[in-house]
Amino acid sequence: MRLTCATGIVRMALDALLPSFLAQHPNIDIDLLTSNRYVDLVEEGYDIALRSHTEPLQSSPLIARPVAQTRVVLVASLTFFAHGPPAERMNWTAWP
Repeated sequence: MRLTCATGIVRMALDALLPSFLAQHPNIDIDLLTSNRYVDLVEEGYDIALRSHTEPLQSSPLIARPVAQTRVVLVASLTFFAHGPPAERMNWTAWP
């Protein structure tokens, strides 16, 4: 099975899940690409992509299903917050 996964997802989930999955399914080999770039699944020959997107697929024959929910936490130094709330200084809508 060829799988592509965002780097953060590997650290958060797959590091813990893959060993037990492979132990339960010894006949499955996984070719894993960790990358945050857009991967064309059909063109590059991947079976599955795990991404942290909330946007629906645009005009695609692919099927997307949510598999987990996460939350985002902003962590910064007191110096960073001393300049005012981040929402007033940063364009949050531009972040993926």
